[in-house]
Amino acid sequence: MVHALVPLTAALLILKIGVAALLPVFGDESYYIYWGLYPAGGYYDLPPMIGWWLSPLASVSLNPLWIRMFNLLASVLPAFTLYEWLQPHAGKDRALAASALFFFLPLPFLAVISFPDVPLLVFSFFSAYLFYRAKESRRPGLPYEAFFAGVFWGCAFLSKYFALFLLPVFFFAFVLDRGRRYRNIPAFVLGALPFVFQHVFWNRDHCWSNFVFNLITRQRVDEGTVDQTLGGFLANVLVVSAPVLLSGLLRPFERPEAGPIRERESGLRRFFFWLWAFPLLVFLSTAAVGRGQGLHWLLFLTPFFAAWVALRFPRERLRLAITASSILSGVLALGLMVSSVFPDRFLAPVLKKRWAFEYSVLTRPEDFVDEIRAVTPGVSAYFTGGYTLSSELEYLFRRAGHPVGFQVWGEGSRFGRTFDWTFEAETLEGKRIAILTPGFFFRENWERFFSKMEVNIRNFRGVEYMLVVGDGFRARDYREDVLQPAVRKFYPPFLPGRCPLLEESAR
Repeated sequence: MVHALVPLTAALLILKIGVAALLPVFGDESYYIYWGLYPAGGYYDLPPMIGWWLSPLASVSLNPLWIRMFNLLASVLPAFTLYEWLQPHAGKDRALAASALFFFLPLPFLAVISFPDVPLLVFSFFSAYLFYRAKESRRPGLPYEAFFAGVFWGCAFLSKYFALFLLPVFFFAFVLDRGRRYRNIPAFVLGALPFVFQHVFWNRDHCWSNFVFNLITRQRVDEGTVDQTLGGFLANVLVVSAPVLLSGLLRPFERPEAGPIRERESGLRRFFFWLWAFPLLVFLSTAAVGRGQGLHWLLFLTPFFAAWVALRFPRERLRLAITASSILSGVLALGLMVSSVFPDRFLAPVLKKRWAFEYSVLTRPEDFVDEIRAVTPGVSAYFTGGYTLSSELEYLFRRAGHPVGFQVWGEGSRFGRTFDWTFEAETLEGKRIAILTPGFFFRENWERFFSKMEVNIRNFRGVEYMLVVGDGFRARDYREDVLQPAVRKFYPPFLPGRCPLLEESAR
């Protein structure tokens, strides 16, 4: 198996690097890069780790391959560690199979785009790995493995709240361990608490933004009927496990051999099973009450799923699963690369229907930046109507060597409200600003915020958009009449702690 996997792994790694280099930065990825460009203790929507993850990279270069460098390592490091983890328990062949299956599964293989589930995958995996080592260790001395398991879990918690789903599995694995070492618990807690405290204290001083968004604001979104959400959940599970199902998941398993080594393997297999099955049960229960999920939610479960399959499958069917995964990932990677190189031929029929303006800009970013700069001399800041487009354009302008700030014009939506915290009215008072509006325009409402306003209807690659240039921006009036009502709408005033945005609104 080793001789066959080496060239296959090398070929697929080259394809993975090619996807990371050629796929343009767009959508929510540009929003998270915006977080990295403005490092802070926290952000509006989610815990801050993805911003911290991207910040050191964004401070050096915004080249797509460079900005996704940590994402490439996010699949390589767990793959190597899976081998080291399983080899003493299940032998070299199954350890190598687990490592290869995880690396070749389409979801982690194509996770080169920067989003919070990528650091969640890395830190959740290493937390589980160190927790299991601490559980199995019988060495005297300080329980440093349990402590660092807590540290990695804290980093996973600051990536996404799904890290909480690991704790019941850890707890029952500890309780059911006959030789449990009680000092592992305080060591784990000691490692994790600083990260939890940082998050809670930041939220206390920033309107409880993350908790309000995830527990209140986000839940107001209609995500479809129960049939639709359950169907989406099942589709996500099928996509992740498709190569394994193709190899014969529904056929009888081989019977495990007896003996002390197989007993240890069986315990490890149960540990892996519950690490991916318990979060799936939680996702299933939320789908059953009409809450939708994204396919990326399952990314952090893939190393545990691959390890369980490697320990449970007959060797021949395991080889088939690895082969199916590698073929599917290779085909998808080639498709993405070809589509990125020839977007007008492959992407235009799909993207132009809904994202015509964004598509025209992303396929000719340098031309668009040059055009906007040529017709907006002396502009101090740019605005668009949404957080995604503002993030995309700030990324494109900065990559072109023009680090001008972008903001969201108007009330905005319930999503992406990090711009509430980066808007500084005092620095823009009386300045010249420009507003890019591909989809909406209310001139009567806008003129009062400028001493002079000029409206231009422009065309870029066959797509019309409006460019509004305003002189003498009345930033304080804009903040009082537009932003502060939005703040009162999205940030509840009755919570304890501090909310600087509401304090500004009350002045």
